[in-house]
Amino acid sequence: MLSINRNRGKRLSWCAALALTPLLIGLPSQSGLASGTKKSANKMPGDKKSTATPAVDQAAMAARLALRGEKARSPILMLAAAELLSGLREGKAKSATTVTKSADTKTTPKKDAKKQTGELSIANLVDKALEFARGDKQLTALVEKRAERLSSRGLVASQGAGKTSIRIRGTTFKIISRGYIRPGYRLAIKNVRFEGRRPARIVIVGDGDGDLDLWVYDGNNGVLIRKDTDRSSVCAVGWTPRYTGPFKVVVRNVGRVTEKYYVLANW
Repeated sequence: MLSINRNRGKRLSWCAALALTPLLIGLPSQSGLASGTKKSANKMPGDKKSTATPAVDQAAMAARLALRGEKARSPILMLAAAELLSGLREGKAKSATTVTKSADTKTTPKKDAKKQTGELSIANLVDKALEFARGDKQLTALVEKRAERLSSRGLVASQGAGKTSIRIRGTTFKIISRGYIRPGYRLAIKNVRFEGRRPARIVIVGDGDGDLDLWVYDGNNGVLIRKDTDRSSVCAVGWTPRYTGPFKVVVRNVGRVTEKYYVLANW
């Protein structure tokens, strides 16, 4: 039986460990999960759709990995569970930006969406991985490198990866939108996803010639989260999301001149 034992000095690279994970815990591989999602031909008309999905299987795998990792005090298994959970919660979501001419920044509230809850969290898994790796410099370095990406402090990793970074007072921000906005026009960035229970920050930086205002809404129900409507071209709001989910960022040029702008999100 394969095992990963830090005390015996056996170390696997992150990629190798993740590839071996299904073998370690006796679960099907990701390819097996994918093949199981095909629509079955043996289905009577009118039958209800099955509630089993790849996401459910992936969540179950993450939970089982976490349990095995906890029992074996294995930082590699805890990181593997965090990686699975990260992929499940983030998916391939991308933000969408639109610019329109409108004086109305209100949105019509939608029905409350079901909130994603659960005992597993990326932050807890990463903390456990760091705890189990304590005393082993090489393993700690590996965990810290992966944790830096997994335990993002705001914008989810899938949306921040590849975007330009800016450091402001020790915090890393990602440029999620840039360009020019004319007087009376409104910029809307939908599906901006932030990590749950971690500080979220949105900063708008204009060129200083006019007046920009900022609103942030819950992407599920349209509820206003924060706003900054002072008489300047720099706006900043902060909050802590209860769970990982989408937000809508709205910027409006209420001045009389065209503004060059940057929209920043902490990461």
